[in-house]
Amino acid sequence: MNIGVLYFNRGTGCYVRLATSIFSLRKHYQGPVAVMQEGAMSPRFAKVLDQLKVQIHTLPEPTEKVLVKKTSLWRDMPFDRAMYLDADTLVQAPVDEFLGWVGEQEYVAAWFNGWLTSGARMRKRIEDWSKVCPELVGPALAYGKAVNSGVQGLSKISTLLPALEELARLGDVAGCNRLVLDELAIQLLLPSHPHFVAHHVWNTSGVFGDVKQAKIIHYHGRKHCLPDNPRCDLWKDCYFELLSSVPNARTCLNESWGDSRLQAFLKSVDRPRRDLTVVTAVDPAYAGKLKQNLRKWLELPGLRNQQFLVFVNGFCGPRERRFLKHPNVRVVRWDYPHAGVSRREFMLAAFVFGTARHVKTAFWMKLDADAAPQRRWWQWPDYPAYTIVSHRWNYTRIKGDTDASGHWFNRLDDCFRPGCRYFQKTYSAAESTVSHGPDNPDHLPRRFNSYCHIERTKFTRRIAEVLEANFGGRMPIPSHDTTAWYCAQIWSEKVKLLNMKIWFKN
Repeated sequence: MNIGVLYFNRGTGCYVRLATSIFSLRKHYQGPVAVMQEGAMSPRFAKVLDQLKVQIHTLPEPTEKVLVKKTSLWRDMPFDRAMYLDADTLVQAPVDEFLGWVGEQEYVAAWFNGWLTSGARMRKRIEDWSKVCPELVGPALAYGKAVNSGVQGLSKISTLLPALEELARLGDVAGCNRLVLDELAIQLLLPSHPHFVAHHVWNTSGVFGDVKQAKIIHYHGRKHCLPDNPRCDLWKDCYFELLSSVPNARTCLNESWGDSRLQAFLKSVDRPRRDLTVVTAVDPAYAGKLKQNLRKWLELPGLRNQQFLVFVNGFCGPRERRFLKHPNVRVVRWDYPHAGVSRREFMLAAFVFGTARHVKTAFWMKLDADAAPQRRWWQWPDYPAYTIVSHRWNYTRIKGDTDASGHWFNRLDDCFRPGCRYFQKTYSAAESTVSHGPDNPDHLPRRFNSYCHIERTKFTRRIAEVLEANFGGRMPIPSHDTTAWYCAQIWSEKVKLLNMKIWFKN
């Protein structure tokens, strides 16, 4: 018995989703995969499928609607039995169990996201078929599990599939549920034909489902790369992995091919932010880490088109700085005119005084030299309405400080608000860690960790001006983020806190 995985394609609009689905499948399954292509396929795209070891079976040019044609694929498929997947699926687990059902059953349906036929939406859809097959409506409403045609098991011996073709054509003529025509026809036929229904982990919605438990995610309705749905991050990550892993994919699939949602996403990701400069600082101790991470930043969709400013101290010759040579990178020598300070203060001061002096854009983004990308793209947060957008943090910890004259909080008060204190008590220098947020006894607002951090340049310049006037152009404490957090509090700046760990790890 010949069993494989089957896809169907018409036109170019699903090319990227199709290749991404197959790429995700290939992580878990190395058996035969076929794409039934209606009409001609782009030779460039065919090369990508060849790299994924996919058979292409060309069908004649389209003569009927796509969902009607989909119901007849079983007649021409190159397998006796097949697991059918829509192009907008993402496979997250081995498919052996599902293929086992395909080999044993005449037809396999997949329960969609736990939906029920008694639900308001499904009831309305099913009852719409009363004008075509009233005798099938009652059993379908009583069936229970609602199915979706994005994941199926097909067999040439099935009695359901010939009946499905006929019913789908009748429903199309009558105008029944044309956006979900085939799956409603399946729903109506299930009670009267042999079949098996797989659990909904095999067909979980990428719009509102529990994707952590899903074996197959279905991004139905072209919702694979929405900007405001974190479930789409799994698809985006797989897509960018495809681009970087498969020969020909980067040149062929780094465009939308008529996929409007993908086009909008790619445009938002790779549009250069002219109002922002990415800033980092490095000395010999961090050169190895920056060498590794800067290369990744300059390749990362979302960051790769940005302008970078690198403050450098302790590099003597061009050979040491060779890894910084890039058209998007500007290198500035960093010197701190204060003797006897810690190395930590020396380098962190670059993010205040150096940035205030050299950044010409309205915003700047701090990336520590050891900030390693955790995803295959960077998605810009909504920063223009804020002074600071940064990684949420729960405590202040004193470290790397040789000055024991007082606690950081009280020294900040002495510098920025002499005679008008923000902190209502004198902290002990022994309190090396102070918690923030609603559970701390002092009710200190939650703060941030600035290893990945966007800041308004005007705010940074204000900090630098106060420090020049009140502290001789020095940092009062060896911490950029604690200083910035304190100033944001006393000046009532708008701050947005996010989980940056999903994007960068330090």
